[in-house]
Amino acid sequence: MGDNSFVGAIAATSENLCGSDCILGTSSNTWIIDTGASDHMTYDAIFFDELFSNTRDPYITSANGLPSPITGEDTISLIPTLSLSSALLVPSIHCNLLSIGRLLDTLNASATLYYLTLPSAPVRDRVVHTVQSCSMKDKQQIWLWHRRLGHLSFGYLKRLFSSLFRSCDESSFKCETCILAKSHRTVFPLSDSKATKPFDLFHDRVKVFRTDNGGEYVNNPLTHFFRNQCIIHQTTTSFTPQQNGVSERKNCHLLEVARSIILDMSVPHHLWGHGILAATHLINRTPSRVLDFKTSLDVLCAHTSPVFVSKLPPKVFGCVAYVHIYSHQRSKLDPSALRCVFIGYSTTQKGYK
Repeated sequence: MGDNSFVGAIAATSENLCGSDCILGTSSNTWIIDTGASDHMTYDAIFFDELFSNTRDPYITSANGLPSPITGEDTISLIPTLSLSSALLVPSIHCNLLSIGRLLDTLNASATLYYLTLPSAPVRDRVVHTVQSCSMKDKQQIWLWHRRLGHLSFGYLKRLFSSLFRSCDESSFKCETCILAKSHRTVFPLSDSKATKPFDLFHDRVKVFRTDNGGEYVNNPLTHFFRNQCIIHQTTTSFTPQQNGVSERKNCHLLEVARSIILDMSVPHHLWGHGILAATHLINRTPSRVLDFKTSLDVLCAHTSPVFVSKLPPKVFGCVAYVHIYSHQRSKLDPSALRCVFIGYSTTQKGYK
């Protein structure tokens, strides 16, 4: 790379530029060589022939500590003698960064900051990037519904809100809370037996009660009760919980959703019971692949009429909620609302908890 590629150096600042700290107003063919940037980054998709999902981190962290989403990566060529490997597309940084660590073999830099101005912006096929681009408004709505629905997978969200994903690839959304809450060792194998009728295993007139070998289930009083009620008690082979796959997987599902909504809003652990109930409420109203993308509630209502079904719009678990205080409960100068925290959906009233 020749010296004539560099327009000049600015060393007045001692801070490395990254993310939203970039200087506004730089043109799309101007690149800043930064000692602190971990990767080559640009905000303009025109530099890419093709975009691929980032396989490492979904965000970069700027100097002010705020995350900026990475929407794709690929190799780009700036000039015939300079090709950048694994450049990241980060629309919110408003400037182009060359990582000096990646250019160390070709640069002899002594200042903190350089500008690289290209002869002209490369011409690319903009049709590809129009498909890959995702509006900030759509992203915000997708993230909001992801949290409202208990960190529902983005694949399911695409089925529910297809219009929001017209220009967004669900694989580009990575949620750290989901990783923390839903990480597990392996996937249980699919069950080879299914109940032929609703509630055959657990409810109404119980026919079969399937458990593990825990002492709370395998004991004389419960054995006599099952015998008197003509209930078959099935247990798993010792130390083989995978045989009770249906309940184990549903337990795992409940805990993953509950952990997600509790961790996401830093809800105190003593409210874990409310988290489990809120997770159950959301799961029962979420389309399931096992049910041909029907909800559990829809399947239940096709066979019986539940006494009470809440149809309240979902809210983010743990969010701030303002509850109206009626006039007879306050004086004229008292606040007319009480600041609270949303912890779930009432099972006996048409209201939130």
